[in-house]
Amino acid sequence: LIPKAASQLAKTVLSIPTHIRNVMSAGAFAGANGILFTNPADLAKAFKEGAQISGLFNLRNFREADLEKAYREMLELGIVNQQVQIGDLKGLFKAANFGDGVQNTDAVLRPLMARLKAIPRYLQGKYVAEDDFWKITNYFVEMSRRKKAYAKAGVDTTTDAFAQRLKREASDIVKNTVPNYAFVGDVVRTARLLPVGNFMSFPSEIIRTTSNIARQTVSELKHSKPTIGSNLSPYVIDKATRQLVKNDNPMYAIGVQRALGMATTLTVIPTATVEAAKMLYDVTEDEIAALRQFVPEWSKNS
Repeated sequence: LIPKAASQLAKTVLSIPTHIRNVMSAGAFAGANGILFTNPADLAKAFKEGAQISGLFNLRNFREADLEKAYREMLELGIVNQQVQIGDLKGLFKAANFGDGVQNTDAVLRPLMARLKAIPRYLQGKYVAEDDFWKITNYFVEMSRRKKAYAKAGVDTTTDAFAQRLKREASDIVKNTVPNYAFVGDVVRTARLLPVGNFMSFPSEIIRTTSNIARQTVSELKHSKPTIGSNLSPYVIDKATRQLVKNDNPMYAIGVQRALGMATTLTVIPTATVEAAKMLYDVTEDEIAALRQFVPEWSKNS
């Protein structure tokens, strides 16, 4: 387990390309929730708050009192500090009998990197912050667009009770639709003790969150009364009156945004990423075809 833990540490916390991939993958889940199709002003505000509260761009690694308070609230809601790979890594180090001090990977690296101990601690913090940034951004977007939807439906959005309800709704959506280590099952957590296989929690969370995004989308598109035919379209046929009526779900616009985000993330983004990589590294289709002759291609066996 010790070599496995060390190799996982090297290719996550200590790998700059993996930090870039971490930002992109976390952003993909936020995009799958349709936040990029929301109001640009609300999205920009959410980006700013996400960057400030997560500390992603705070090079001195400290937060002011108001930002610290906001981050503690996010902790209580269960949104932040649940980066899946870091959760796996900490659990693996602990299973390898490094002890409770492994809650900070700096405790593991100190004997080997005494003079550079600030580097892994800093990078570990940034690795978590990269994930937190997108989760917090997603949370504020959910808060904003749901509050507007409720207000449009005639709900009083000025009370403290509504504010607490809105926070619970938004945080539950983020926890259920973005990978979160707190929701990884015991079987998957135990699987990390095997000498083979890396970061099994992340694939399991992809399955959980993808299905939850689809489920959340349906709940936001579904008409409240029985219908003849589809109950997810903008206009439906009411079963009782047999008349064409407008879908009465107050979250319908959010459901459309989420559906667009999911479709874009699963289709457009992967294709665009591949084509961009081909241009960046000057790789042609002929070279890829030649490569396939002796390199296994995962997609054909999946």
